[in-house]
Amino acid sequence: MCSALGMAVFRHFRRCEHSYKALFTYPCLGRLATSAIFAFVALHHTVLGAAAPALLILCRFVEGTLNACQTLCAIEILTLTSKDRVSLQASIALLVNLGIGSGILAAGAVEMCGQAGHFGFFPSNWQSSPASIAMWGMSVFWLIFFLLGRLLMQESDPVPVAEIKPLYSNCPTAPGTNLEGTRKSLICTGIMFVTCRAFVTGGIDSASMMILETQFGWARGSAAAAVACCYLSCIVWHGLFQFLSARMSDEGLLTVCISVSTVASLGIFDFAPGETANVAMLLLADSIIFPLFMLSSGIVSAYVTRSPLAGDWLFGVESVFVLLKLFPESLGRGLGPVAARTFLSGFSRNHYSAMQLSVCVLSSLLWHFAVNPCNLALGKDVQDDALSTLAVKSERMRE
Repeated sequence: MCSALGMAVFRHFRRCEHSYKALFTYPCLGRLATSAIFAFVALHHTVLGAAAPALLILCRFVEGTLNACQTLCAIEILTLTSKDRVSLQASIALLVNLGIGSGILAAGAVEMCGQAGHFGFFPSNWQSSPASIAMWGMSVFWLIFFLLGRLLMQESDPVPVAEIKPLYSNCPTAPGTNLEGTRKSLICTGIMFVTCRAFVTGGIDSASMMILETQFGWARGSAAAAVACCYLSCIVWHGLFQFLSARMSDEGLLTVCISVSTVASLGIFDFAPGETANVAMLLLADSIIFPLFMLSSGIVSAYVTRSPLAGDWLFGVESVFVLLKLFPESLGRGLGPVAARTFLSGFSRNHYSAMQLSVCVLSSLLWHFAVNPCNLALGKDVQDDALSTLAVKSERMRE
């Protein structure tokens, strides 16, 4: 619901001729405010009484709305420009990945040092709510993100550049009416793939922290810092992904990412002897699964958004964007943490690991037997149609 509202708000302001820079940077101030309010309510929930849950839900709703607005803005910026000119966007993407783990990392770091309150960086009673310190950290992050965005992004909107070779693929696709069944299959299976990714990654942080705290007796701050470092490994994987994307086909790159993620999920199982080896395997698996799944689902999302049926109410461009946001957010990120903690508390760590492995295998099957074949078939049909049109034009010129 908040995602649909955020996309509608973005579209309204674009019609009012607001710049991409404004629509990408100013929501950071709103997210700063919601993080600060969330932290304040978490600290003083006993005083606020029944109003506290309503305020927390409202903060998360506003956060989701602003996130959808920024996400759609970033998509439009990226699709306006050539893939060879994404240095600024790549920097922004790295900052966003820092933001994913910065709140948890702040919680762990400050809890370990225990000195931040003495220097006035955070309220003196921050320890009364574990959630509050993470949200104070996110407030600082969004302030830095806003300042960097205003400093680095260009004032004018980017000039659209035609894509000669989209996604470095030899089979470019675009919205149309040909191969209706193939397009629908690609959209449905692609959304299922992205939802699987959201389900797996949604359970990683909550389940891994729970394992470190309950099985190995780690303090909450130490567990939070360890999981946050897994998120920050996205920076390394992003760099490697950008390097390989210019040297490998999209199909080959995604096959490698998905295969490695599936194999890495074996590291979640509780079979390594000793605490050190066991924790190392768990965190290494998280550091591989999260970034590679995220990067591969990004390209699959691009395949999905390039293959809508022109003029169709359900499989059209607008509906596809809504569905691509709705299912991963509600089913994936919504049920992933719940299922992970349920399997851990109700059964065992190995049951949770088997669940994650099965979803990774399902996503791999979706890619190999549905998403990739449909995309190749659709791209080949587009190329054949273009060659036929070119042949007809050449024949007419000869006549």
